[in-house]
Amino acid sequence: MASFVHFSDEKNKNSIVRNGIKTGKIHYENIKKGLFCMPVISDYYATHQWVREIKKYNSGNNIIAIYFKIPDNEILFCGKYNGEMIETKANEAHKIFNTLDDKMGFQVIIYRKIEKKEISKIKNIPQIVGWRHFPKSHEKKRCLCPACLAKGSFKYNNTQKKRLKELFKKLRNTDKIEEMKYILSEIRYDTDYNIKGKLEPKDEELIINIFEMDNDEIKPIIIGIISKLFGKKYENYYFQWIYEGKNINIVEESLFALFEIYGYKILEKIELDKCTKETIELINIYKEE
Repeated sequence: MASFVHFSDEKNKNSIVRNGIKTGKIHYENIKKGLFCMPVISDYYATHQWVREIKKYNSGNNIIAIYFKIPDNEILFCGKYNGEMIETKANEAHKIFNTLDDKMGFQVIIYRKIEKKEISKIKNIPQIVGWRHFPKSHEKKRCLCPACLAKGSFKYNNTQKKRLKELFKKLRNTDKIEEMKYILSEIRYDTDYNIKGKLEPKDEELIINIFEMDNDEIKPIIIGIISKLFGKKYENYYFQWIYEGKNINIVEESLFALFEIYGYKILEKIELDKCTKETIELINIYKEE
């Protein structure tokens, strides 16, 4: 039997436990319906590389991993997301994935429902594993939706500043948690943080005030915004949130904030005796990558 993992919003967990994993529309010329998944191999990062990208399109909601097994000879499609998807057997998809020098962007499509009896386990997983926007996106500037302007193009900075101000204005004018989450996700994932004059003092105050609300779904998103907008200014807070360990998603975003500023070498400065058991397990995952 070949092992695969499918990623889904946590809110779908009960439905998946009862009914299995349903198929959906697939936007490939020769694949109209199916479900996306990844071969489970010894490389944890490669197996779970899609988590952050999927999380982004679920407005920052928690993503869970559903592990399942299907027959080795079952036919499916596999390949790079921006390349040709080939039809092959389940065990061959594992072999192909394992032998790739660059495993980023790989995916598998199974064009049938996964029955609940085929599911082996459902787990909460680190929420910041993998790339965002596209593989190796950290190596080059991405297209910034919705403007889709190349950096340096006509009125680029003005367009980005205007959009950020509009998002903060929307944020001030709502007290609905779900709407806040959506706006914060836009600020977190679709904003160019390199433009000058991007933030006013009242915007920083607003972000901090929202963080102090008693809502652990919003806090991880805000930590990502804080790290992007203020960087080292909040360094002591990232460590504080890691040591508190009250919510693993908050810990993960605080870790990633430090990773983006200092790189993975920052792991050596984290005092493990101040961390919870769950936080230490998470840190060990990153040390193994």
